[in-house]
Amino acid sequence: MLNLPEQLQNIVNQVEREQQLTNLQEIYRGTYYTPNHLRNVIFSCTYQNHPAILKVYFDPRDTQEPTSLAAFHLHNRSNILTAPKLFASQQLSANSGWLIMEKLPENAIRFENQMSPEQRTEFLNLFLEYRQNFPTENPNAISLGEHLNSTNYHLFRLAKWFELANHQNNNFYQAHHINLTDPKILTKKLQHSLSLIREVFLERPMIWSHGHFKNHELFKVSNQKYYLIDFAHTKMYPQGYEMAFIIWADYLMSDNWQTLASQAWLDGVIDWLKETTKIAKQLGYPKPQQLMQGALLERTWGTILADVLAAEKPLEEKKRRLHLLYQLVDYLIAEI
Repeated sequence: MLNLPEQLQNIVNQVEREQQLTNLQEIYRGTYYTPNHLRNVIFSCTYQNHPAILKVYFDPRDTQEPTSLAAFHLHNRSNILTAPKLFASQQLSANSGWLIMEKLPENAIRFENQMSPEQRTEFLNLFLEYRQNFPTENPNAISLGEHLNSTNYHLFRLAKWFELANHQNNNFYQAHHINLTDPKILTKKLQHSLSLIREVFLERPMIWSHGHFKNHELFKVSNQKYYLIDFAHTKMYPQGYEMAFIIWADYLMSDNWQTLASQAWLDGVIDWLKETTKIAKQLGYPKPQQLMQGALLERTWGTILADVLAAEKPLEEKKRRLHLLYQLVDYLIAEI
């Protein structure tokens, strides 16, 4: 428990004392865009003589993980998909609190990055299982942002990320007298994309979602038992957002930028797009192909602005990722 921000350390001390936790061992730290911006810490521990997990969080974003996890357990009727049991918790503020949860079985295996075709099929079947067993109503107070329609929700978030990218680019220009990317190219592609995103999501509903359904949040115990973790991102999201997020997590954010040629990289995205379009169709979403193209276009711009331009990455990596992502933007613009 070294070098924790004061807010997080105070929560850990409080819970450890009040819940009489023992054997605390740190196992994970979650950050917000930069390594020095810690937002949560996870420990293994002993609670009431049983192995358990303690998660403490002080997040820059509002999150109500305890009530979201509890609501899932109340609603879930799946025979194969579950989540860690919630033993104790406290929401301290809109963005801080703690949970003591069931420790996953020792043989639980996390889905790997860049899933194989077989794993991808298994994973998407679990996504359908999740959507069929997740609450349809928000158990928490709905935020201002969640009252926006799907179009404006996407545009609002992209505007925030644009500010982050703009700030980082300005700092880089002051230091090196060059831009991270050509401003004319970026803004031309972005403005065209925003017009398409408006069209695709104008009539799409916002739906209550886990918000972080990805390979790192899903653990397999057996063919008949899986665990979904991390309910910190549950909120209302535009229809289609989660499936594009899956592509983002497994493919856009992976290290394939180092190993794949441009066309091979794009072909990999297109394969994922085809698979998620099938799922959108199975869920009964109107115009599933257009939906997934628009959702992935939004995720691509989130990647460009927040995860590449605004993030602390080597310049070589930023340039290579931007080359690939601009190629994807052009493909999606032409298809929509």
